[in-house]
Amino acid sequence: MQTILAIESSCDETAAAVVRGGKVLASIVASQPGVHDAYGGVVPELASRRHLEVVEDVIDPALREAGIDPSSAGPGRAPTGIDAIAVTTGPGLIGALLVGVSAAKTRAWAWDIPLISVDHLLGHVASAQLGSYAAAAGNDDIAGEVPADRAADGPDSQARSVDETDAVAPPMLCLLASGGHTLALDVGPEMQLALLGSTRDDAAGEAFDKGARLLGLSMPGGPAIERLAAAGSATAVPFTPAMVHHHDTLDTSFSGLKTALAMTLRALPDGVSDADVAASYQAAIVATLAGMARKLLRARGPQSGHPDARHTLAVVGGVAANQALLVRLYEICREFDVRLVTVPLRYCGDNAAMIGVAAPYVNPLNDASMLQVDAIAASQLFRSGSLMPTVAIG
Repeated sequence: MQTILAIESSCDETAAAVVRGGKVLASIVASQPGVHDAYGGVVPELASRRHLEVVEDVIDPALREAGIDPSSAGPGRAPTGIDAIAVTTGPGLIGALLVGVSAAKTRAWAWDIPLISVDHLLGHVASAQLGSYAAAAGNDDIAGEVPADRAADGPDSQARSVDETDAVAPPMLCLLASGGHTLALDVGPEMQLALLGSTRDDAAGEAFDKGARLLGLSMPGGPAIERLAAAGSATAVPFTPAMVHHHDTLDTSFSGLKTALAMTLRALPDGVSDADVAASYQAAIVATLAGMARKLLRARGPQSGHPDARHTLAVVGGVAANQALLVRLYEICREFDVRLVTVPLRYCGDNAAMIGVAAPYVNPLNDASMLQVDAIAASQLFRSGSLMPTVAIG
């Protein structure tokens, strides 16, 4: 059973974790609060500079938190107990990725241990294995409500498991909703990924961020809109959920919602508050994702008749922290008689623990081959010649 040091720096979180056999021994995340606020979004150059400043401050503490002495490393010798290094190589901001990739390559070469190149999206999918079955088919006790401990606002919030001895593992269906991607996936027993649908323009998290900027809210936009929406009416503004209305696709779209929000704010109806607008906008995003999930379950769920029908749906990525989305997905999972996997809040956003969990599914690189690893802005998961697990489209 390998013990893996994992590093993540794809956007504005610098993270390190130690993972052994799918169990997280340590996870440290350094965010960049206040660095980008004045610019309305992440500035790549500033993010990269901040990664350079703090990357060493997350790696050694993660090792110590896992009970590993960083000083036990030396030329040709890794810290006692570390067998390999995994690092996010893309997708993401090139400058940000380069910091993590350089830190990982340097250590793997100096310590003479394998380097594992992990796609950020594969990490998000793997984060489902850090979650729990938050809703069981036919369980009336939790229909339409978010478990109290999952809804708690804090880094240690954990989803309540219906059966805490039942570990989450593929195969499953997966809805990945983050700041840069919105994907409907089939996940095979060995983490083989089949892309069944995606956004044709903006991602769900991007829609939240752009909406927050239009509303004059802080970043990240998802939590800011969710907080404001709590005081508003979700039916005050009739935003139309965006779907691509073709029976043969699970693709979706979010760009029209942003335009509709901008037009609404230019001529706000009497009696409609910003909280009402936020609640209605959030409801439209949630409805769009819910529609995507429903079509995914119709295509590959237990009632689909598909030979590889799945009985589990996982929701992962930063948008998976949204409570309104979870409530809606609970309802849909009950309707389709499937289990819903939710991920602890600390593993919804960018983190290195998910990279460590994904690493065993990727071929490790040894010797000179690791020097060929580089940062790549776009995901390589669905491209031929990838180092990632077998994937398919459709």
